[in-house]
Amino acid sequence: NSPNTQTLVSQHVEIIKTNGDGYVEDLNYALSKLDDFVFVVSGDLPLLDKTIIQELVAKHQKDSQWQSFVVTKKFLEQNNLSLEFSIRVNDQECFYTGMSIVNPKSQYQEMCTIHDDTRIALNLNTKEDYSKIPRTVP
Repeated sequence: NSPNTQTLVSQHVEIIKTNGDGYVEDLNYALSKLDDFVFVVSGDLPLLDKTIIQELVAKHQKDSQWQSFVVTKKFLEQNNLSLEFSIRVNDQECFYTGMSIVNPKSQYQEMCTIHDDTRIALNLNTKEDYSKIPRTVP
């Protein structure tokens, strides 16, 4: 729900306008307007690249309605990273990355897939987070 999003119209990108009521509310509204699988991506993942997206799509379970990709607490601790929202998956404490593949026309029964990878575990919320970006990233 950004005013700058309107510039995408000139590039023939379809825009779904939301009320700006909050991330979850806006996401659910946008999903209700779509008919096919949607790859949901958090906007604060500086290491996100084509390869990791292809890896996650390859792991997609076609019969799942909402597949969230999570990282383990152990992985986060080993890499001095932190995320906010946790869930137990396969008897491990895991954390949401903001990456999901969703079928908007199904009931939202979530399944979580562990994918320990810095490219989806490092998000930018603070100045400290920014300092964790590898210096090889332009």
